[in-house]
Amino acid sequence: MPTIISAPAHLVIGTSDGVRVRFAGLETGVAYSPAVGQSYGGEGLLVELAGVRGPETQVRDARFLAERDDWARRRKEDGPEAAGPPPVMPGVTVLERIGVLVTDDVGTVYELASRQVAGDGTEWEARMIYSPAVPIAGADSDAAVHHRG
Repeated sequence: MPTIISAPAHLVIGTSDGVRVRFAGLETGVAYSPAVGQSYGGEGLLVELAGVRGPETQVRDARFLAERDDWARRRKEDGPEAAGPPPVMPGVTVLERIGVLVTDDVGTVYELASRQVAGDGTEWEARMIYSPAVPIAGADSDAAVHHRG
C-alpha cells in the first residue's frame, strides 16, 4: 500500500503569476504511462500542487469561461479551422511555471516522467510523477520536495 503524505491547505510554497500555490500531496508507488523509450510497469513519486482559490483565480476563471464560450460560438458558426485552438485554462499558465526538485538522502536521481496540469473552476491542480520509485532504502530515509521556479 502506498504511503500518502499530505499537508494542510495553508502550506503555501510560493507564488506564480500573482497566484499563491500550495503543496497538495505526495504519494509513492504511483503507476504512470511510460514516455517513449521507457519500459512499461514503471512506478514513481507523485507530487501534487494546487492554486489557492481567491479573487484573482475567480477573475481568471470568469475571463476563461467567456473566452471559451466565444471560442465555442466561433467554432460552431465558422468551423474548427477558423476558430483555432481553444483558450488555455488559466491554472495551466500559472502551474506550469512551477518547478519541483525531488531529492532523498541516498542519492537517487529523480526525473520528471509525467505531468498533468489543469485549471478552471476548481481544477487549479498540477500532478507530477517523478521516476524512479522511491527506493526501499529511501523509504525510511529523509526525502524532500523542493519548489523551484
